Amino acid sequence: MAILKGKDGTVTLDGDDLTATGTGVVQSWNVSIETDTLETTSMGTGGWKTFEGSLQSWTGTVEMYFRDDNGNLADGTWFDGAAVVVALTDGTSGNTYGGSAIVTSIAVDVSTADLVTLSLDLTGTGELAIS
Repeated sequence: MAILKGKDGTVTLDGDDLTATGTGVVQSWNVSIETDTLETTSMGTGGWKTFEGSLQSWTGTVEMYFRDDNGNLADGTWFDGAAVVVALTDGTSGNTYGGSAIVTSIAVDVSTADLVTLSLDLTGTGELAIS
């Protein structure tokens, strides 16, 4: 079994490649899937709460170096409240995490002794497909 290497990962938003070969230089990305729970505790559970799973949601973050040709990032196209198509891969033989998401925040970090970075926060709208 091969161990995946982060250097082989990719990020695309609405078909724009944000990895080193595309319009950006991605440092890292993450995705988190959550399931809401509904409490079903009743008498006779021995003092322990019980729960049932309910609705699922997902969020993600993409960290990248900011470039002056970041395209849609610079002109605000992805930050208009409309859903974008997201595809995150975790390596050449790894999984792809894909779906629609809304860019909920864009943060630019500028430091005297460092490169300018850009962070995108994503909130999924609908299913996150893992293939």
